[in-house]
Amino acid sequence: MARKRTLLKRIRKMLGYLSKGVTSSWVLGELVGLSHTKVQEFLRYFKGSDYSTEELLLLDDDALSAIAYPQNRKPVPIKPMPDFEKIDKELCHGKKNGVTRTLLWQEYIAEHPDGYRLSQFNEHYRRYRKEHKKSSMVQKRVPGERMFADYSGLKMSFITPETGELHDCELFVTSLGVSGKIYVEATLTQQIPDWIASNENAFHYYGGVPALLVPDNLKSAIIEPSRYDPVSNPVFEEFTNHYRTVIYAARVRHPKDKSLAESAVQNVQRWIIAPLRKRTFFSLAELNCFTKVNVLRAI
Repeated sequence: MARKRTLLKRIRKMLGYLSKGVTSSWVLGELVGLSHTKVQEFLRYFKGSDYSTEELLLLDDDALSAIAYPQNRKPVPIKPMPDFEKIDKELCHGKKNGVTRTLLWQEYIAEHPDGYRLSQFNEHYRRYRKEHKKSSMVQKRVPGERMFADYSGLKMSFITPETGELHDCELFVTSLGVSGKIYVEATLTQQIPDWIASNENAFHYYGGVPALLVPDNLKSAIIEPSRYDPVSNPVFEEFTNHYRTVIYAARVRHPKDKSLAESAVQNVQRWIIAPLRKRTFFSLAELNCFTKVNVLRAI
């Protein structure tokens, strides 16, 4: 028994090195004091188990011994597998109904008290997601061909010094295809005059006009969204005709069509809105001055 416990200590030490990325049986053998052939034998047993390296480290001596010495293993009762197809459907709507993975595990363990612990439940779910992950088409873009435009959901504000009136501002955000270069501008509204002016300012900032403008489906850009034939705002269409560019609206509920815009908005929220949340501004021009300084720092 003493010999077996000594080996278990070495096995745990070996698992620790494995979790840090050491995979060579020769190196592991030297680090823990075992022959590389013995290490290879243990590695085969670990690979054949249903546990990750991190989960193996959390097992008690009896459970780890059953894996490391399968010839002495006692029959283990089969644990009920969660219905991951149903769980995945619940989690796909988690933002709307507040359902979390931990809550679903609690419901599972209430029905099956002898079921998987939370760490094993999460690991099996990750494997399920990996096996059932939907493939997506790779987006091939030409540098500078497209300008993605959107508004940040989060707003900023400034105060009129004379009256103390607080004005909430929209943040217009664009990103160029491939390079991901960001332009950001604070405006009072999302209405067509501000929308047109912001797009024109973005052209001046980038030093040119892209071949395609990819806006989200806001009313200032797209009046009637459609997968095949969206109806553009006539004023915005006149603007794009003047600059000899084309409106290429993102499809509704297809975030990958404007993934660069989504990423740009996220960066603006992290690197501009959050750092400047406690600062007080007294004009739109002052607010825009600070937003442009911060976006340059972020880039």
